[in-house]
Amino acid sequence: YRSQGNNTIVPMHRAALSVAKTLKNGGTVAMLVDQSASSKDLFVEFFGRHAATYRTPAELALRFGAPIVTGYAFRNDQGTYDVRLTEIDFSDLEFSREGIEELTRRHVKQLEDVIRQRPELWSWQHKRWKYTPPDEIPYHAKTED
Repeated sequence: YRSQGNNTIVPMHRAALSVAKTLKNGGTVAMLVDQSASSKDLFVEFFGRHAATYRTPAELALRFGAPIVTGYAFRNDQGTYDVRLTEIDFSDLEFSREGIEELTRRHVKQLEDVIRQRPELWSWQHKRWKYTPPDEIPYHAKTED
């Protein structure tokens, strides 16, 4: 289904070059950002807990000036779906570590707000909080070199 309508699926190990080229040429890139990232990515607050979150959407948006448009499908009483698309404003941010972190917080906060509005429509089959931020690991659990 994802490849219908001339969409191209890009494997993660080859994504950087392909995504950058697509954005430079004015194309559109879609990403699933509610997944758990690696422990090397950003940790932002999500439902009161720090969750490993991909920095890539914010990094690409700020570097290439590409908009971030989020999309959510809401099932209605007729069994069909209404889709809500929202652009996240980041005109006040620059391409920097702080800008990337703030834009990441903004899109995660929006996701949290949507889930709070309609929690019955949300189901995760993965571990969103499987990593603990390094500064929250108890001292006795840390290993020494």
